[in-house]
Amino acid sequence: MKTYKVTIKHFLNTNLKPFIMAGLNYYPIYVMVTARRKTTKIRSLTFNEYYTEEMFDEIMTSTDDEDKQMINDEVTAIERIARLIMNETGEFETSFFYSYVDFSNTINIKQDEIYKLKKPRENATSVDELYGTDYHIYSLKIDEFDFDFETRKIKEITGKELKEAEKTCFLGFGLNYLHDEIKKGLMLKRKATLYEFLGNTGQQIAKNFLKSKNLKFNVSEVLQDINKLHFYKSMKYFKYFVEGSKKTKQLTVKYNELFESYESIIDNYMITKYNM
Repeated sequence: MKTYKVTIKHFLNTNLKPFIMAGLNYYPIYVMVTARRKTTKIRSLTFNEYYTEEMFDEIMTSTDDEDKQMINDEVTAIERIARLIMNETGEFETSFFYSYVDFSNTINIKQDEIYKLKKPRENATSVDELYGTDYHIYSLKIDEFDFDFETRKIKEITGKELKEAEKTCFLGFGLNYLHDEIKKGLMLKRKATLYEFLGNTGQQIAKNFLKSKNLKFNVSEVLQDINKLHFYKSMKYFKYFVEGSKKTKQLTVKYNELFESYESIIDNYMITKYNM
């Protein structure tokens, strides 16, 4: 995987018309991103209010651990998104990039698209026919149940059968367990967004969880592939996101192959690499 240089810097966008209160000028914080000789500016998703120049300086030079973590999480999430886009599309398309950054803060990582949940087939004669073998790659969400072909009903299976089902999954456990760990580690009452997951704090929680599983694969490489998995699986919803704006609608044409073939691209990659 090629490594591209990405430069990210927060700045107070004083070029915009200020919000004036008590005689003081307030401006939004933006992030300047440069990659592959292209530069774009996006509004900060972390610092999404208005700030005076003094307030901005205090935030950027703060020694408070929470402030430093917030800055670092935003920088690293944006950087990972930029690298994912460049690695998978071969270019740094600025409109694709800033749209995906915004989008990543609206979608949670626990997507049904990753679990490939399918409606049970009435005439199924095996569990694989019932849901499709590709489903088992990423999740145990329905692997925790077995299908009784006499009564045509799903029943809970035993712990021993569950362990056998785990062997058919991507890493020996369902990604839903990882997603739950991220939610717990970030102390969220809701599901974590993709943006939060890609920040350093979310990634460190994920790495620690993967290490605890004693994987036979390199943990850092596995995490990169999980990030890649989330990127591809989100294309179904990202397509709707860009179609909703006249400014970005053309992306569906330019990246038609990605939007139409994302599922087979990532499934084939994961199946081949991990010999599933």
